[in-house]
Amino acid sequence: MNAAKLDDTKTPIAAAEPGRAWGECSPAGCLAELDRRNLARHVVRVIHEGNRAQADVLLIQVNGQVAAVKDYQNRGAWYRRTFGRFLMGREVRGLRAAAGVPGVPHFFGRLGPWACVIEYVPGPTCRQLAVGELEPRFFEELNATVAHLREQGVLHNDLKHDTNIIVGPGGQPWIVDFAGSLQQAPWWRPFWRWLYSLYEADDRKAVIKLKLCHRPDLVTPEEQQFLEQRGPLERFVRRARMGIKRLAKSLVRSEPRA
Repeated sequence: MNAAKLDDTKTPIAAAEPGRAWGECSPAGCLAELDRRNLARHVVRVIHEGNRAQADVLLIQVNGQVAAVKDYQNRGAWYRRTFGRFLMGREVRGLRAAAGVPGVPHFFGRLGPWACVIEYVPGPTCRQLAVGELEPRFFEELNATVAHLREQGVLHNDLKHDTNIIVGPGGQPWIVDFAGSLQQAPWWRPFWRWLYSLYEADDRKAVIKLKLCHRPDLVTPEEQQFLEQRGPLERFVRRARMGIKRLAKSLVRSEPRA
């Protein structure tokens, strides 16, 4: 991806409240000069070049500090203004709701309608590791992060993709990509509360599947039994969800890149 393709519309970063320390200055202070117009010159490298339905992930450096930018700017205009805006909204809501959870990158701010700036976590994804490389404590810490998210009313809802789990410094698991996340809704939104309840076990099952793939020797009979539990309504919702995803992908296949 050519970073120079980013447009020159001036959209200053809408900074989040400063969380944990970021070098010697707060995120709001260090990133104050960052906007859409000057983003390209701060790009160090492309971490992940998205396809027509995925965001680009960029490593940036501003005032000597590094961060990651997730950006739908280079997707087709129709996709960017519909799905891109929608998914970025879910990403931001998920990160904000998960604030303070160990193993979740800090949200620094939103950069226009289809980009955000988050903490950069170096390390390989689980997909990049060979079978047997993950330590038992990795899964213990990952389960603790998932449990902490649930306590704050957040489901990641896409941990089955092992590219969304980074093995960070010291072997700590980090969960990224909250575009598919769900938050516990208030009582006056019964449909969303029902949907949340349907997917409440997904993150826990995803950790067990990851364990089956990388360390099958660690899977307990109780975990195997829990993994196999699935009712007819859950299967129907999953098929509907996959149908929506296939429809979205088919709609963007013929759309030219921006």
